[in-house]
Amino acid sequence: MWPLISDLKGHWYPEDLKPSSMRSLQGYKATPFSIVSIIAIPYMFPEVRWYYVVIAYFLAPALGFCNAYGAGLTDMNMAYNYGKVSLFILAAWAGKDSGGIIAGLVGCGLIKSVVSISADLMQDFKSGHLTLTSSRSMLLSQAAGTAMGCVVAPVTFFLFYKAFDVGNPTGNSRPRTP
Repeated sequence: MWPLISDLKGHWYPEDLKPSSMRSLQGYKATPFSIVSIIAIPYMFPEVRWYYVVIAYFLAPALGFCNAYGAGLTDMNMAYNYGKVSLFILAAWAGKDSGGIIAGLVGCGLIKSVVSISADLMQDFKSGHLTLTSSRSMLLSQAAGTAMGCVVAPVTFFLFYKAFDVGNPTGNSRPRTP
């Protein structure tokens, strides 16, 4: 996709920027936001080796492109199916004795979350085309929504965590008393 995106210089991003700038073509390439996850995911889930995450990140753009293309033609998001296939592949690769179930589930979630965004973005672009909205505003709206979700989801979780006795094995759902 990078040659096609580089042809859109001046339309999608300013022409006078250096190619190494994160506001130009480099912003569309793999970022440090993936190096961090290659380190953090195996730390959180010891059954997942770092190279499983690297393989998932190598497969995700190709699967994301296929998913975006299919979503553009049919309005079907196939990310769940790609996630299921990656679950079986990574679980079999890791093996039963090395935590293959955990590795498969984490890989499934990683592939599905990366690939699913492409279909969502394609559907937003289709809506933008039908309503004569610029593709740049649709892309910025998608980024703003993702950023808001990164803040709102943890705040909501901690709101419920502080207000209710989350994790109580007796199942008491009454609010905590101060």
